[in-house]
Amino acid sequence: MLSSLWALVVTLGLTIPYYYIFNTLFDLGFQSMQSDGYLITTDFYSWAVVSLFFSMASAIAAIPVFQKRFLKLRFDEYIAYTNARYRFNSGRVGKMLMSFLFVVGLLILILNSNHYAHFGTSKIEISDFFQLNTSHYTYDDIIDIKSVKNKISPNGKRVLQPHFIIEFSDSYKWSTMQNSTKDYAKDSVMVEFVLQKTGLRLQHLEYDLTQ
Repeated sequence: MLSSLWALVVTLGLTIPYYYIFNTLFDLGFQSMQSDGYLITTDFYSWAVVSLFFSMASAIAAIPVFQKRFLKLRFDEYIAYTNARYRFNSGRVGKMLMSFLFVVGLLILILNSNHYAHFGTSKIEISDFFQLNTSHYTYDDIIDIKSVKNKISPNGKRVLQPHFIIEFSDSYKWSTMQNSTKDYAKDSVMVEFVLQKTGLRLQHLEYDLTQ
């Protein structure tokens, strides 16, 4: 019971520091882009998930340390009892679980770090979540800009979620739902900047079936 409580305390206690560290390092890496046009990056929830995975891995690593301090000379006896009762090696299972959480957290961290869209003064760079390389465009490559009121859910129903879609000449479509704050008013400022750069007119649609 105490070990579980300790793991929970460590997990919650480290999630915020991990979030702050990852988010700060990401901001430092993209500092030059932030002063040139509009940079749209991974949202709060994605970084929170990464931080949670790393904090859980850290909590599992901290449990044996807590148990040794609390149980002292009875630590080995407690481990032997636990292994016999549950019929598995708790130390080995803990290491496997910790490794799994760390690897998954690291994978998401790498994908998050390269997930952004930058609409600069003269060029555009876009990297989707599962895209390790970056796509480069100019404003001449944009052929259409749409303001869409609803999105189509997996069950085919319309869901009110205003967003923007920017279509490029290679048929790629970037949506503000991909990696923005999903704040329509805030995204409107960025889209107005793109409209001025392209000279295109904004289309208003109820929904977009080609999305």
